[in-house]
Amino acid sequence: PSSLNIFHIEDLRGHGLFVMDAMLVYLLVDYFFGGKSQTHVKPEGRDFTLIQQRIIKTIVNLAFAGLSKAWEPVHVVNMQHVRSESNPQFAMVVSVSELVIAVKFQVQIEENARELFVVYPYSMLEPIKEKLYSGFISDHLEQDLPWSNRFKEQLQDCSVNAMVRLGTAKVRVRDVLNFAPGDVLVLDQGSNDPIDCFVEGLLKFQGSAVVQRGAQAIRVTRVLS
Repeated sequence: PSSLNIFHIEDLRGHGLFVMDAMLVYLLVDYFFGGKSQTHVKPEGRDFTLIQQRIIKTIVNLAFAGLSKAWEPVHVVNMQHVRSESNPQFAMVVSVSELVIAVKFQVQIEENARELFVVYPYSMLEPIKEKLYSGFISDHLEQDLPWSNRFKEQLQDCSVNAMVRLGTAKVRVRDVLNFAPGDVLVLDQGSNDPIDCFVEGLLKFQGSAVVQRGAQAIRVTRVLS
């Protein structure tokens, strides 16, 4: 069972669907009331309670406000909640032969991930399809250039893990079990070969071993793309 929420967009024809499965509804209700967002199973054949219906309506209205704002670069829309259903027979917004556009979102709550869908009939979006193909979005993105620059500046202050690999070797389990202090493990790296430097697991640089201020260090000799 799912929460099927029918909506209408002013100036556009037809109705769309905002769909949340029962598991997502339970997670959100549990989260709103201070729970641990544990999973539950909705009993078959039972409608959502009044409290759950009120939470659903609140979530739907918040989602419609966010979706309306997301549509602004293309077309100003006003998404209106018409009604909610749990029986698919009462939520038929298109005929079986009509095309629809389904947008899937993933909602992550603690360790639980659930999906919700926004379904637009093609006939609803057909009057504005030319706007969808135009450059309205690119014009809007140019207005976000200051935000993009601030994001890049803050990103440069983030910490990352760097690792230097001196070399590798293949050994037998018997040898590993017999290792003792003083044993020498021969690596496949020559003493004059460049040393690989990894950033977050990706090979980014090569260098040579040096001593800097009494500590072992790597002097970068090559930057890899």
